[in-house]
Amino acid sequence: RIDIGIVDDKIHEVEQIFVILLELVDAVNWVDLQSGRFATLGRILDDDALLIGFEQNSYTVYESLNATGERVKIPVIKGNNRQSELTFLLTFNVISGSGPNAANINQADFHRDILTTLISSRTFSSDEQSIHFLFELCNDLEIEVLEVFEIELSLYPKESGLNINLGGMLADGSSLFASTQIFVVDDDVMVTIGWEEFFASVNEGQRIKICVRTLTVTGNPFPPDIRITLAANTISGIAADPEDYERLSADNGDLFSADITATNSRACIEVSIINDNLPGEGTEHFLVEVVPDPFYHPNGLPANFLLRPTHIIVRINDTL
Repeated sequence: RIDIGIVDDKIHEVEQIFVILLELVDAVNWVDLQSGRFATLGRILDDDALLIGFEQNSYTVYESLNATGERVKIPVIKGNNRQSELTFLLTFNVISGSGPNAANINQADFHRDILTTLISSRTFSSDEQSIHFLFELCNDLEIEVLEVFEIELSLYPKESGLNINLGGMLADGSSLFASTQIFVVDDDVMVTIGWEEFFASVNEGQRIKICVRTLTVTGNPFPPDIRITLAANTISGIAADPEDYERLSADNGDLFSADITATNSRACIEVSIINDNLPGEGTEHFLVEVVPDPFYHPNGLPANFLLRPTHIIVRINDTL
């Protein structure tokens, strides 16, 4: 029996082979080496798995990045800074999202000259610790919801058996991911819509009109083909419904008087205040919340429209 020590070098390597050769060193006690095996092969199987993957399970990118001529770079790294002697092919599979927020990977959301690289293989060289998946977005000036698609890693078929894990736990407890989601934010224009005032005041027995309006527009002008339909909810404070005011509910279709558009920047809604004829109540208050109308905007407003402030405090003055 011959014991041979194998060095555990923590380097990701291919299968290695060495030769064990028997040599005659004692001529007195003759041994016929030729009658048996005088050489054999030793095989070293590397059990140091290489872990590769995305550093994050999601990334957020902005359409306007295209205006600078840059491509989006999503890094893939080797875990634990491990060295590898292997060069292998890694395949990126791009999967469109589902539902109303799905990015269209075959049409307007990406440049067509990049489409051939969206489902592709990249060489991961032995001297590289990271590579990047590159793509270019279309800055199309259309107002769009937050869009999403997924990139999934796989090994090129002929690279099987290399002891490579796609995604998993690192030594420090963090993780690498075999797939990641890409959220695309349309930042062509940013529009803020909100209450004109933070507070409003009304006497018992009256109706109060409170209004929202377009507060800020940055980037491109307000898109001419966008209509923002808003609804309201009342929220009890010291004052409560139905004793002190008539309840408003977005689910019941309590809408503002008009849509917010490029040509109409203001919309109002009225709330009736109850005169309960109770003396000594002092000043009471409740809140009115502005929300996207759930019928016209079931998935919320477009990603580049923001409601803020969303609540106004209505004070009710006791006249007795």
